[in-house]
Amino acid sequence: MGTTENTQNEALLKVSGSTDAKRLASAVSHAIYDNKEVTLRTIGAGSVNQAIKAVAISNSFVGSRGFAWVSSPRSPRFL
Repeated sequence: MGTTENTQNEALLKVSGSTDAKRLASAVSHAIYDNKEVTLRTIGAGSVNQAIKAVAISNSFVGSRGFAWVSSPRSPRFL
């Protein structure tokens, strides 16, 4: 997992292909517990794969505490 940029209500996590999905899931879960909006930034197929794994793992973490959340994958638009 790369550097993180956090604001008061947002957590931006940069994901690489070598990111440990369980550690990323833990970071995502802790941000959700802190009522932050989480953004996972990926570039490339490997990082997308790790991010999707982390979302699935994190869903089981937060679900056991009664949290429900929505994810919405997006691609950037270039002008």
